[in-house]
Amino acid sequence: MNGAARLGVSEVGHKCRGGYMHWTPEERFQIAQVCSALGPSLAARELSKKFRKKLSKSTVRNIHKRYMETVAKTSGLNMQASPTSPPPLTTPLQYHHDY
Repeated sequence: MNGAARLGVSEVGHKCRGGYMHWTPEERFQIAQVCSALGPSLAARELSKKFRKKLSKSTVRNIHKRYMETVAKTSGLNMQASPTSPPPLTTPLQYHHDY
């Protein structure tokens, strides 16, 4: 791999891809809560407007899934993540990031 490819630039000088969005724990909490209430499609559409950042359905689903896993671990329950039965929480949880 040449130096340009490592920097995210193709050999003709075009950028290969954009950067990843970074979401704060508070934003992640809001995304998970809205996804639980409205579903991933509507949550992505509405929160993209609110945050003024592009938010895909896939990102919403992944954040919601991680949120549900975190809730299950912290509550001591062994439950599957389900958008139809969210737990009633009112504060953000500390997310574990694998970056």
